[in-house]
Amino acid sequence: MTPPIPQPDVTTQWRLLGLGWLGHLAAMLLVGWFQQDYRDLAGTLFNTPLMWLVHSLHTPIADRWMVAISALGKGNAIATVFVMTLLLLWLCKRRQAMRLVAAAMLGAAIMAGIAKLVIHSARPQLWQALEQAGGSSFPSSHASGSLSLALTLLLLLPDRWRTALGVPLLAAAVLVGISRVYLGVHAPTDILLTWCLVLSWILWVQHCLAIQRHNSPSAAIGPADTAARA
Repeated sequence: MTPPIPQPDVTTQWRLLGLGWLGHLAAMLLVGWFQQDYRDLAGTLFNTPLMWLVHSLHTPIADRWMVAISALGKGNAIATVFVMTLLLLWLCKRRQAMRLVAAAMLGAAIMAGIAKLVIHSARPQLWQALEQAGGSSFPSSHASGSLSLALTLLLLLPDRWRTALGVPLLAAAVLVGISRVYLGVHAPTDILLTWCLVLSWILWVQHCLAIQRHNSPSAAIGPADTAARA
């Protein structure tokens, strides 16, 4: 019988989370400032050609669909799912999973919020945007919120449901990011860099909290909370 994997104490977990969060925030700020310095070069080589390619696909029907998809990444929509997930986990007594959701989602949201206040990256101006957007172009709050939510829910799913439900979750997050480029409010690098940093943060949270996945029928809401039930 395989011996149980020792779990770090809660104090150590949150200390590691805090240090990791500060490191990811610093990385996001550095990436944002670096991107500003090389924005013209990135625009010439990558952003501008890709945005005009996306713009060539515009149709009235696609416009309506992209506006609707973009709305899935708004703060109120993400917050609603976040609160409902925490409530469901609380009712199921999944304390470890609750810590995962709270740390991952709140950490990503606060990180993106601080970065947007500090960086002041200009929005694309290639054409009249289909949606009004204020604040810094990098990072994208829609991309950050939708991907952090999708990845967090993916980690909570048991293995037998991960493909069936995980693929639609990730596809929705990717479509939210694409919709922001389609609407003309973000450059492709804004979305891609935000995704990379959010992915790194969620993986760090999972590592720190030592979440263990399994296929037990009792884990329909998420991974076993071995430490929480001990």
